[in-house]
Amino acid sequence: MTEPEFYLQHPSNAAIEFLTQHSALKTQDYLPLGLICNQDEAYAMGTEICIKHPQLPDDLPIKGIVVWCRRQNSGYQVGLGFRTEEDLYRIRMFEQLCHIQLYQKEMRSSGRKISTERAAQEWIEEYAAHFPSDGL
Repeated sequence: MTEPEFYLQHPSNAAIEFLTQHSALKTQDYLPLGLICNQDEAYAMGTEICIKHPQLPDDLPIKGIVVWCRRQNSGYQVGLGFRTEEDLYRIRMFEQLCHIQLYQKEMRSSGRKISTERAAQEWIEEYAAHFPSDGL
């Protein structure tokens, strides 16, 4: 089994929900880019999950496999691997959306009113080139 070589860190202040699909999948190879998320509960290695978020349409699920799970001071840090390029593409786009929304909130909290479109444009110009794309 090969684990992802690189991981995206999901922002800790952006909620994400895991729905358990299956458990104890056989070991397998994953694409090079994974995702790290903070969760309140532990997940067993090999558990297949579906990522849920209000920004994600129900008919376009993102499925991942728990590669590792580590206890933290508060909750758990979960490493996910992805088996299909489609799931990897979706999680990468979703993560960019999360980072753009956080950028917009930061701008607003500093007193700068900024539209979602403007926040996306600025974030893309500033950060997109450095956003991992391994495995795509």
